[in-house]
Amino acid sequence: MADGLSHNRKCALSTKTTQVSGAHTDFPVLFTEDNLPAEMFDADGSFPAQNGGGDIRFTSDAAGSNLIPCQVISFVTDNDPVNGKAEIWVRLPNVRDTQVDTIYAWYNTSTTDSQPAVTAAHGRNAVWSAAEYIYHLNETPGVGAGVFIDSKGTGADLEGVGLAAGDQVDGPFGKGVHFAGGDRAIQDTADTGLRDLPLTYDMTVAVLLRRPANATGHHALVSWNGPDDIVILDRDSVNAAPRVFWRDLGGSILNPGSPDTTNNTWHRLYFTTRASNDHELYLDGSSIATSTNTGSAGSFIEGGFWIGEFSSLDQPANADIAFVHLFAARSDDWVATYDNAVSDPDGFIAVGTPESVGGGDTVSANNGNHSHTADTGAIIPAVAAQTLSAVHAHPSDAASVIALAVVGAAEGAHPQQGETPATFGHVAAVATEANHGHHADAAAVGLAGQASPLEAAHLIISDAPVSMPFAVVGPFDAPHAHLAAGAFATTASLATPIGRRLVVPARRATLNVADDGRNLRPTA
Repeated sequence: MADGLSHNRKCALSTKTTQVSGAHTDFPVLFTEDNLPAEMFDADGSFPAQNGGGDIRFTSDAAGSNLIPCQVISFVTDNDPVNGKAEIWVRLPNVRDTQVDTIYAWYNTSTTDSQPAVTAAHGRNAVWSAAEYIYHLNETPGVGAGVFIDSKGTGADLEGVGLAAGDQVDGPFGKGVHFAGGDRAIQDTADTGLRDLPLTYDMTVAVLLRRPANATGHHALVSWNGPDDIVILDRDSVNAAPRVFWRDLGGSILNPGSPDTTNNTWHRLYFTTRASNDHELYLDGSSIATSTNTGSAGSFIEGGFWIGEFSSLDQPANADIAFVHLFAARSDDWVATYDNAVSDPDGFIAVGTPESVGGGDTVSANNGNHSHTADTGAIIPAVAAQTLSAVHAHPSDAASVIALAVVGAAEGAHPQQGETPATFGHVAAVATEANHGHHADAAAVGLAGQASPLEAAHLIISDAPVSMPFAVVGPFDAPHAHLAAGAFATTASLATPIGRRLVVPARRATLNVADDGRNLRPTA
């Protein structure tokens, strides 16, 4: 096919510069039902993606040659696309506030497909190349290993303690877990990379959370437990605001007192330590506290890393948690951009118009006998054509938007068969002179059957403007000459005699076209 992937549909997805602060490379962006084409979710529609998202791919180019990494956490189709759901993370090569950056989603294959291996160059792990540990809920929560999976593949998954299937909740996208007293997900001290991550003073922690109700006491979302304790709390019951406690740096190093996290609302809480004297706390993308506290690096040998509690039955969370992401330290601009992408996927990405993936099959030309078949274009469900004479001309009142053309041409007088409903779904044309035939596979907006000529020159004469490097065939009111099918995808030169536009294949200096009585000729 002309495109690099064997998918039937693709759609452009573009960043909105107003939602980006600064410029960032290899940036993870969230895609949900809000910023993907609705037809992807329509299970009984014409172009659904596969339930589960096995066929979904993303590329940085329109031709489908350059795959970029994605992680499909969930993708659910429905006969009513409004009920479709998705959580997909994609690593965009660039997001910038100075220009729009566009990628392409590909979907709808003729055979069942599956996502690439997690370790593949464009698989799950590669989405998070600039991250340390990325934890998302794995299926249904319960006791045992694998409650939260590490999507980066850096370390082991987190073991659940006190959790049950009933603790699963719906997040703003995908699923989360409700943590209450005694519930936690922990990683033991054997994973020294995760255990000792804060000791480099180079870390950003992002937590997506919702607090169902106020509760007395302290409530830890994320913690490192050991002689040098670190606790990130969603709400300090005394000061009614998020707080960060770091024992070896002096205790409550970030304790702003406001603003509070609103009950029954999903919030994003970020904690960054960029150096031993540069710490910052953000709520929903905005900085709410900074600190220059210093101290000596401690250790977390005793307890390791915890989600939902500080230590056993100590400062248990009273919150729903959908994800915990740990990155190398990030800038204010990065946090603001990331928060925009997570909090408002539709506001971050503009969804283009889905289009069919085109591409020609064959063209042959041998001493006057020509045949051509073409794949479908954006608004051309099917084309079939056959011509058996070297010189073909036709009068036609067909519209430039051609939904279906089925043509047969043999020697002598050759009629075209077709109906002409009001919507111009078929071509209507009658050829009454000798050696006539015509096939059309082009739409006014440009996507035509793309093919390569073999042994003969090809020419199409058309009234329609050529807005893209494809053949565009419009209404005809007089005989027009053409030889077989055009090299639509390789058009290099155009000539415009009065009332006619010629689409000329690339690398052809001259074309010989039989005189049709109008003295029409292509020019080099």
